[in-house]
Amino acid sequence: MRPEDLAPWVDKLVVLSLKNGESTTAHVLYVDRRGCDLFIDVISSNRSYPDTERRAFAIPFGRILSVCPAPACVSPRRPLPSLDSCYADYGALDRPVLFLPLVLLFVLSIVLFAAFLTDLSWGTTIASLIIYTELMILMTFSAQRGQQRYLFKCPVVRSQIPELLKRHLGFSAALFILETLALDLRSHLSAWWLTANGRNVPPFYVGLFILFIALSMSQGITSRSLLQRAHLEHLPA
Repeated sequence: MRPEDLAPWVDKLVVLSLKNGESTTAHVLYVDRRGCDLFIDVISSNRSYPDTERRAFAIPFGRILSVCPAPACVSPRRPLPSLDSCYADYGALDRPVLFLPLVLLFVLSIVLFAAFLTDLSWGTTIASLIIYTELMILMTFSAQRGQQRYLFKCPVVRSQIPELLKRHLGFSAALFILETLALDLRSHLSAWWLTANGRNVPPFYVGLFILFIALSMSQGITSRSLLQRAHLEHLPA
């Protein structure tokens, strides 16, 4: 179903007919237009949910076949929570203005690396960690490609900052160790690994790039999953 079809049902008691034959009676909490999910407080269902005390479950729009009012005898388990600031509507320029300095710093770091750090023994590693940290901030909190944004002012986000920092330190340490080992190994490799073929980048540096992307994608996905779970778990009971 489309989000505009679901918006009128917010704070209503409904019966959702879902794919795979599921029928769920629920209290509609809010519609996440960017994440394409309907958040509901499950009252009853013909299938079991993993935690009946959990405040909210996200139902993808594509799973919903129809919505109709719940019987008059059904009552909500809890009152509707106030709208999370991370899910509130925002202007087209709000986020670009916030992240523009970080994007500029990201570009500046690449320029400085190319100009000053390539000849230093630790230059590549230092530049990688700086660029990696900036990229993680963008991937974790920004609303790129229609993903859910996460605001620094949100109490739920702030409560997860220590865990996010621990994760970042762990992934950064992995990047530092693996990149250092790879650079130490460079002197023992054959010329093929370090020689560009025409316009192609030498295979050694392609491998370093793949390592960088693999770690950044892993941290970005797990960090965003942590924030999404935290928002669901911290909805008021």
